[in-house]
Amino acid sequence: MKFTLDHILQLPRVLIPRLRGGRAANDAWQGIARDVIERFVDVQCVQFGIGRSGRAAYRQDLRALDEWMARTAGRTLITAGAEDLRRYFSDCASAGLPVPMLLRSLSSMSSFYRFLREGGCRRDDPVEQLMVDLQVRRQSFVAACTTA
Repeated sequence: MKFTLDHILQLPRVLIPRLRGGRAANDAWQGIARDVIERFVDVQCVQFGIGRSGRAAYRQDLRALDEWMARTAGRTLITAGAEDLRRYFSDCASAGLPVPMLLRSLSSMSSFYRFLREGGCRRDDPVEQLMVDLQVRRQSFVAACTTA
């Protein structure tokens, strides 16, 4: 059985904030973002048999982004865009977070935003857009290096 965000939250559709392009003015998700993270972790556990350490990693990664978004943008991770994620990872790298931790965090976020998009809570996936942007930059860098 495929779970959607509606099933997990057990809320009528009218109570789920309406977003345009993944963003909302004054972030209608404030106050429930932690609950959405917990439901997402529950779904990962049920669907994929994620163990205790995997659940803890998802929570840690997603809560860290949510706290960073609250501090820097006054919004939740649910409404983050690709540019927000780019700044977040830049800040984490500047703070000395090891590359394996950054990659794990990126993987957690990728699963989370896919979950939101499949559940109808977002129309986009900011991690997907971030990856496209990084691939374009990489190709431009390689092209510049090979023509020089």
